Amino acid sequence: MFADGKHRFAVFYAWTFAIPFILSLLFTYYPDPFFPLHGGPFEFVPLLQETMQNSGVTLRGGALVPLLTAVSAEPVLVIAAMGSVIPALVALGLVGYYGGGAAVLQFLGQLRPWIGTSAADGLRSWGLLCLSVIALQLCVFAFQYALTGVAGWKVSLNPHLLTGAAIWLLLEAMFLNQGGLLEELGFRGYALPCLQAAMSPIRAAIVLGVCWAVWHVSRDVLFQTPMSVGWGMYLLAYMPLFTIWCVGGSILMAYFVNRTGGSALAAIAVHGFLNDGALVSGVVEGGDPGLQMAARSLIVGIAGLFVFLLAGRQLGLAPDRKVIAERAPA
Repeated sequence: MFADGKHRFAVFYAWTFAIPFILSLLFTYYPDPFFPLHGGPFEFVPLLQETMQNSGVTLRGGALVPLLTAVSAEPVLVIAAMGSVIPALVALGLVGYYGGGAAVLQFLGQLRPWIGTSAADGLRSWGLLCLSVIALQLCVFAFQYALTGVAGWKVSLNPHLLTGAAIWLLLEAMFLNQGGLLEELGFRGYALPCLQAAMSPIRAAIVLGVCWAVWHVSRDVLFQTPMSVGWGMYLLAYMPLFTIWCVGGSILMAYFVNRTGGSALAAIAVHGFLNDGALVSGVVEGGDPGLQMAARSLIVGIAGLFVFLLAGRQLGLAPDRKVIAERAPA
């Protein structure tokens, strides 16, 4: 079905990149068409900051419920907050275009926790997934704590993880995270099988990780990140560090997607936990945000390298499955 996986990926990525990038440019430089939604003129970043401050809601690593709670009074901000859903919408559109309604239903079947494997194998894979992502964030916590003297920040455990709220926070981090829940049906549900049909799983994960990092440029333009840190710093430091994080995370997600027979839900869980809405990696106060990003990127990059060394080029893709894409709709 993915006889030309590279072509299918190119079409997917072109739409997935172009739509949010155009919207970001409109919000940033020509927001006039959106003025009626707000009830008058606005500037996106100041409006977002004011809304967040007035809401009293604390955002936690892209946790979707707090985010939507904070921006619910501003329709313009809700639209921007839900921009991460574009990869999933593009994927659904392409699946429907190439295969019709039946293919869409089959594609949505990738939201099952495991596919074509026994419940015992599926549960083992999910157990390993949960232990791995928690261990990864605890490594981030330990690394950041060790850097306290150098970084000048204070790192402490999230006290809510020692209460009855811990289970909810962990489940929320895995399944109700903005990035994981909204993006992964597109990126790891559709794009990964396309690439794995055309190249080895490790190469597919790396290519997708780099493309995934570049896809976030539209978000950075919207939030004026290049302008605030300077384009030189953005291109020479911020993007390379973020790309390491994305490539490492992409390898982790590809491994668990393959282990579960093509489950996009596994990617949603890994991505969500990498964003760490539960703050398992600790509460960091003070210090340089750039150094914090570097610490997190280094740990996630090392985790991706470790998975590659452990699982090999196939990244958990069983030989009898050939490629996930052979069972997935186009």
